[in-house]
Amino acid sequence: MAKLDTTDKVWVGVIGGLIIYEVYTLVNNKKGDTLSESAWRSLPRRPLVPFSLGMLLGHFVWQNQDVYDKEVRREFEEGQVVKEEVTITSSATIPEASTEKKN
Repeated sequence: MAKLDTTDKVWVGVIGGLIIYEVYTLVNNKKGDTLSESAWRSLPRRPLVPFSLGMLLGHFVWQNQDVYDKEVRREFEEGQVVKEEVTITSSATIPEASTEKKN
């Protein structure tokens, strides 16, 4: 198993904490305290919050293609990425085009 760096540990901690809290709210017999119910209640009054979260998550998930290409190229040049040949085969057939006019 690979070692986790500090950033990975933070992500595991945050997500783990949210899961533990959600499980706690599901078993404590108190109505309306789950994360989803709290969000449904409060976010309609604060539309900037979900918008900001979407922008933030987009920043984390969709990496700039130029940055990604440079990293992949560097890893390839350093021998960290092994080039694999891919052969694509297909058993599909393409029907012949008909020259007849359809009415």
